[in-house]
Amino acid sequence: MISRIKAIFLHYFYEIARLDIISDLFFWPVIDILTWGLTIVWIQQHEHDPQLARLILTALILFQIFTRGAYDIAVH
Repeated sequence: MISRIKAIFLHYFYEIARLDIISDLFFWPVIDILTWGLTIVWIQQHEHDPQLARLILTALILFQIFTRGAYDIAVH
């Protein structure tokens, strides 16, 4: 019984310890924050065209929704 519990524990430990999961937890969120931050700074500098700002923000939101959906379907 203890060996089975140990095996399950090791399975999840090795799965969590993989490098790609760590990059998913830290690297890509940092890239997303930088992308959104730079986009918002650019939009604030070009306030004279609010229609363009709305278009870009809508495109970014849709891009994030489709990217996350595709990732979840591919990985899980």
